[in-house]
Amino acid sequence: IITLNQAEAEAFAKLHNIEFENFVELTKNKGIFDSISESVQKANLRVSNSEQIKKFKILERDFSMDLDEITPTMKLKRNVVSKNFQNELKLLYDNS
Repeated sequence: IITLNQAEAEAFAKLHNIEFENFVELTKNKGIFDSISESVQKANLRVSNSEQIKKFKILERDFSMDLDEITPTMKLKRNVVSKNFQNELKLLYDNS
């Protein structure tokens, strides 16, 4: 699962003439998805097959301290994120 920096995503959209009403709509945009996919493919070239990202989902929001998903030092709490996004993760693994 991938989150987007809202300010950077909006700047990218404006630069590439991608129209959007709000950030959630932007996270579902094909142009944004394609750009992230290209970055994932480039990153996959630098790691072993077992480390590569095979599928991903762009989330509609960033991880949140308020929801206890990250620590005050911005470290991800994987167990909390796994619980909060269990449906999204299940879909990624069920559709193999």
